[in-house]
Amino acid sequence: MTIAHTTRRSVRNRGFQLLIVAAATAAVWACNRTNSDVTPHQQSDIALNPAIASQIDALMRNAVAQQHIAAVSVAVARRGSIIYAKGFGYRDLSKHLPATPQTIYNIASNSKQFTAACVLLLQQDGKLNIDDTLSRYLPGFPAGDKITIREVLNHTSGLTDYLDLIDNNTLTPAKVRAAVYRAKLKFRPGSKWEYSNTNYIVAGLVVEHASGMPFDDFLRSRIIAPLGLHSTTVGTSPLDLSGGAVGYTVNKGRQVVPVNPRADSAIVLDYPDGAINSTALDIASWDDALDSGRVISKDLLKVMFTPAPYKADWPGGYGLGVGLDTVAGHQEILHTGGWTGFVSENATIPDERFAVVMLSNTDTFERADLTRRIIALFYP
Repeated sequence: MTIAHTTRRSVRNRGFQLLIVAAATAAVWACNRTNSDVTPHQQSDIALNPAIASQIDALMRNAVAQQHIAAVSVAVARRGSIIYAKGFGYRDLSKHLPATPQTIYNIASNSKQFTAACVLLLQQDGKLNIDDTLSRYLPGFPAGDKITIREVLNHTSGLTDYLDLIDNNTLTPAKVRAAVYRAKLKFRPGSKWEYSNTNYIVAGLVVEHASGMPFDDFLRSRIIAPLGLHSTTVGTSPLDLSGGAVGYTVNKGRQVVPVNPRADSAIVLDYPDGAINSTALDIASWDDALDSGRVISKDLLKVMFTPAPYKADWPGGYGLGVGLDTVAGHQEILHTGGWTGFVSENATIPDERFAVVMLSNTDTFERADLTRRIIALFYP
């Protein structure tokens, strides 16, 4: 079973006190429109059974209608080719702008696998080792001589989550850094597993020290640009991007309202724990690049996909920036993301180079069961 509750942060069900224009909201539930907009070079030579495509369409239309979701974009890929990609609903209800596979969403905690890959790239470059202690790269970091980089990446460091220490509405880089440096240990490093966003702020600081450049510059130069992820950004908000989605929440079960885009300010900053914005198509491309060994070596990929020796919120444990499970006899790599106005789900079967990506601009969207049901259409 895919675990859905562990995200970058617990999703805030706050909204601006502005109801969406009734006609636009009704249009989503009445029409449940499907928006397919995949350019020819993204189309697959692998034929998708029309019956399977129809079943995915039905699953997503029903989810949009029953959960009162503003929009969701879905991509299914196999062996580097997109075999299904559609948008459902609207990326902007008030302007009646439909969602497509190119719609840009904040992916929240699915950013963590990118950050973990950045660290492993630096190990591949010989600039660090994940079994080094933090003090080697961050002199003066509290308990830095007791915590390894590996323990940061697999959430066994014991560091308190910085989001529990400061007001999430007024986040700034200076406040986050100060909170991270005063985060106390909740348990002895390496003795248990507990999800903490502090770990990935620390990981970003390690990347900066070892690479000699800002984290977001390293991410862009070593991952985003080389992989041609042209719709993937960091350090901004979907609202500021052409094709970006407005974030929504659902009040009282069916009132769709836009969230205050500046209320939880972290998504507009380049934080390594969850600030990446992307499309379903780009994430599917990322998945194939990672799983096929085009981002880091196969040896380091094995390290990334090896769980910490403690029970985690994923059935197969937690690796480095990824949750682990099994499906139809295959290892499954997956993660969730949730932040104000946005939700993401990313699941891959690496040995099959198969991926399902689901991105939504409604933070109440329940998607884990949908992902599993889509996977089951291909892997009964």
